[in-house]
Amino acid sequence: MRIALVDTDCDLANNSDTAVTYRVDALSICQTAPVVTSPTPGGTAGEELEGTATPGATVDVYLDGNPAPVCTVIADAEGNWSCTLPTDLEEGPHTAVITSTFPGAPQTSTTVDFIVDYSPPAPPVITGPTPDAVLDTQTPVLSGTATPGDEVTVYEGGTALCTTTADAAGNWSCTPTTPMAEGPHTVTATATPPGGTPGPTSAPVTFTITLTTTEPPVITGPADGAVLNTSTPPLSGTSAPGTVVTVYEGDTVLCTTTTNDVGAWTCTPAQPLEDGPHTVTATATDSEGRTSEPSSPSEFIIDTQEPDTRISRAPPSRGGNRTATFEYGASEEDVTYECSLNGGPFEPCRDSYDVGEGQHTLRVRATDRAGNVDSTPAAYSWTVELTRAFAGGGCSTAPAASWLALLGLLGLRRRKRG
Repeated sequence: MRIALVDTDCDLANNSDTAVTYRVDALSICQTAPVVTSPTPGGTAGEELEGTATPGATVDVYLDGNPAPVCTVIADAEGNWSCTLPTDLEEGPHTAVITSTFPGAPQTSTTVDFIVDYSPPAPPVITGPTPDAVLDTQTPVLSGTATPGDEVTVYEGGTALCTTTADAAGNWSCTPTTPMAEGPHTVTATATPPGGTPGPTSAPVTFTITLTTTEPPVITGPADGAVLNTSTPPLSGTSAPGTVVTVYEGDTVLCTTTTNDVGAWTCTPAQPLEDGPHTVTATATDSEGRTSEPSSPSEFIIDTQEPDTRISRAPPSRGGNRTATFEYGASEEDVTYECSLNGGPFEPCRDSYDVGEGQHTLRVRATDRAGNVDSTPAAYSWTVELTRAFAGGGCSTAPAASWLALLGLLGLRRRKRG
C-alpha cells in the first residue's frame, strides 16, 4: 500500500498521537509558500518579478485582484522563478498575489505590494580614478556612486570591464576582470535597478595606465657628511630634464623645484633647518604624473653657532724669558686657530713666539668645521723684562770682560805706589 503524506510546513517529524498498525511506504511532499525576492515589499519594480518556490511548482502571478494570472511559470531545479510584467502596466502602486501549486499538495500563496516606475534611473557617477589620473596598475579600482541596490556596469567602449551592486549608502567599486593595457583609457558606467533596464550612461572619465617607472633623482649637494653654517642650505642634484623634484626630510617637504634642460636642479628649504644632523631624500615626478622611489639619502649637519676660544697656557704676565709658549682651546672640537701678535694680521697660530723686551698682546680666534669664526677672540698680554748686569749713577752697562780689565788696572796702580 502507498500513501502520500503531504508535509505543508516541511517538518517531517512524527507528531501524530495515533499509532499505525500496518506498514506503509511514505512519500513526503514538501510544499513551501512562494517568496518574492524582487522587488522588495514596497519597492519599485522593473520589467520582472522574481522569487523562489518549491522546485517544479507552478507559480501564477495575479495583479490587482484580476482573476486571470499575468503569467504562469515553473520554478526551476533551484526553486527560482521570474515573471515578466505586462508592458502596458500603469505607473503607480500595485499588489501582486503569487500562488504556488505542486501536484498532491495544497496551493500556497504570498502577497507583495510594489510600485511601477518607468522613469529611467539616475546615471551613476564615477569618482575613481580621478580624471586624467596616471596609474601604475593594469587592474585599477573603479568606483563611484549610484542608487542603492542598482547594478552598476563599467564599460570601455562596448566592452564591460566589471559589474557590481551599489551598497545601502549608494557606493560601489569593482576592478576589471581582465588587465587593462598601458595607455589612455576612457570609461563610462550604467546603473540597472532590480528587474529593470539599464539607465543612462554616466559622464566619461579618462585616465592613463603606464607601467614605466621614473628614475629617482640624485642629490649632489650638500655633500654627504658636510657641516654647514647656514640654516637654509641650497639642496641640489640631477634628474631627468623637466621633472619635478621634491626634497623631503622624513615626511616633511623641504622644497620643490623643476629640473632644467640638462637635468640640474636646486632649491632651498622653505623653513630654516635647526642646528644638528639632517637626512634628506628626493623624488622625481615626470610629465605623466609618475613619481619615482625616494633617492639615496644625503646626510649633513647644520651648525650656525660660533666657537668660544680660550688660551689654556700662557707665559707669566711679567718675566725675563723672550720665548712665550701658548696652548689654545675652544668650545667645539675639530677647530683651527688663528693668532694676531701685537695688532698684526691673523694667521695660523704657533706654539711659541720669540719677542723682544716690553709689553706684548696675543689674540687668538677659533674657526669650526662649518666655517663659523669666533667674533670675540681671546686675548693675553704679558711683559718681557731683560736682566741688567749693572745699573746705577746713570752709567751704562758694559761687558764683564771690560770690568775685569778695569779692576786689573787699578790693582797695578796700587802696587806701583807701594
